Amino acid sequence: MSARRLAGLCLAVAGASAGAAATGSSTARLCEQLGQTSAGERRPVTVSGIYAVSFEFAVFYDPEEPECEMDVQPATSVEFAPGLRLDRPLVEILEEHYRAYVTFRGVLWGPAPVGEDDESLPPMFAYANRIGGRRYGHHGAFRTRLVVEEVVDYRPVPSAVPHFGEVSPSRRPSALPVVVSAQLPRYPDAAQRAGLEGRVVLDVTIENGAVVRVEATEGDRILAGAAAGSVQTWKFESHVDATFTTTFDFRLEPRATGSDRNDRLELALPSRVTITGAANRW
Repeated sequence: MSARRLAGLCLAVAGASAGAAATGSSTARLCEQLGQTSAGERRPVTVSGIYAVSFEFAVFYDPEEPECEMDVQPATSVEFAPGLRLDRPLVEILEEHYRAYVTFRGVLWGPAPVGEDDESLPPMFAYANRIGGRRYGHHGAFRTRLVVEEVVDYRPVPSAVPHFGEVSPSRRPSALPVVVSAQLPRYPDAAQRAGLEGRVVLDVTIENGAVVRVEATEGDRILAGAAAGSVQTWKFESHVDATFTTTFDFRLEPRATGSDRNDRLELALPSRVTITGAANRW
């Protein structure tokens, strides 16, 4: 890729420098900043990660966080502020390897706010207008964009570091498997009558999409038995093999006479279940 082609892709048009003297600037993790950037917001940031380029997009991501703890896209589109030119050594790194470790200072743009509804248009046409321009980059692939005002530091990326969209086995996030079906849990009658409450922690093993082992490591035995029985009803995709920990919280609350006596459930499967039952005050 030529330097001219690269400069055009990056929208870099005129002079600034990057160097080790500037590396003292404090930085924040990219995922943290992405998770805190809301629609319509422009957040000043200094972030470190990998800047990768191709003929279709320029992307910035943190190879240490291929998935963010919050449910947010773990990468951002990149543009350069008018008047900024990349150092020649950085251009040469990008021409050869198409990526570099960088520290950028700039402004992170959140998605544009949803526009007003034009009631003179059919709903779907109005909807298309309302969401137009909310996303950034090639084909609107990114929720956010980082407008770079300064390249604070840069260096080559070792070849062993995964490329954008790849995750090495040693760094693969420990995402929990998806429960595709389950029976609703219940507060055990005996525990409810006795006024037993508390937390149950279970170690769960899945093989070929089925629960093959459930072991309670914390909690009352009656509550643990009910929690384990509930987990045994969980089904996963047939290819899933996994081991993880799940928590059941059993709670009792006093209720007015004649009110609903059914259990109240809060399900965040497979990591957490909260069951709130009616306290027995008789």
